[in-house]
Amino acid sequence: MNKKLTLLLVALIAALTFTSCSTDDDADTADYFVGYWEGKMGTYFYDELGYGTDYYYSQLDIQRTSKYGGWGRERDYNGYHSFVTIDFQWTVQDGYIYFHYSNGAEVALDFEMDGSYDGTTRMRAIVYDTHTGNAVGNAELYRINSWYDDWYDNSFWAKPDALPQKEEE
Repeated sequence: MNKKLTLLLVALIAALTFTSCSTDDDADTADYFVGYWEGKMGTYFYDELGYGTDYYYSQLDIQRTSKYGGWGRERDYNGYHSFVTIDFQWTVQDGYIYFHYSNGAEVALDFEMDGSYDGTTRMRAIVYDTHTGNAVGNAELYRINSWYDDWYDNSFWAKPDALPQKEEE
């Protein structure tokens, strides 16, 4: 009896250990997504010649209000100095970022993010219509700042060779 109880306790401890060590990837993604992003967004469409894509310069302001989401504002510029601004709610679920726009449109971003040596974060995404499941666009955005930026670094200091040098007499 004692041996069975010991074996049961070991199995229970192992099960609890593995379940309590799980990571919350969606919350981590939501953390990483907050900030100001800008870059190129494209929309797919069918015209009289077949398949085409329109690209816009876009700016996104992403704010977080919960563990998995928040609100945002998207501004899309066309080549003629006009722009459209639209608000949205966003959530992260099962590895996708969902946008629920104020005009009723809903899209899901299947994305990948990567960083570079200078701290720039790039996000590339395929945009899907959540109602039809069809790909309706793509995006390549760069985070220009976030809550986690230090707002300063050593690049703001004068470089030693930029300072006037005393002439030796």
